[in-house]
Amino acid sequence: MSDGEDERFESNIPGGWTGLHKAAKEDDVKMAEDAVKNGDSLNAGLELSSGDGDCLGDTPLHTAARWNGANVARWLLQDTMVDVDAVN
Repeated sequence: MSDGEDERFESNIPGGWTGLHKAAKEDDVKMAEDAVKNGDSLNAGLELSSGDGDCLGDTPLHTAARWNGANVARWLLQDTMVDVDAVN
C-alpha cells in the first residue's frame, strides 16, 4: 500500500473482507461511501468465516443486517445495483 492510502479500504484482505464490509459492521455511512469510491463492490461476498459466526458468503448488506448496521443498510438499499436477493 502506498503512502497516503487508507488501510481500511484494502480490498485484498484474505476472505474477501472489504472496506464496505467493515463499514457495514460499524454502521458508518461515510466509510461505506468512501469504500465504494475506492472500488469496493456493493455485492462482494465473503469467502471465509471471520470468526464472528458463520458469515461465509455475506455481502455488505448481509453484514449490515447481521451487525445492526441500519444506516448502512438503508444507504445500500438506495442503490439499484445492490442484490437484495443474494442468498447466503
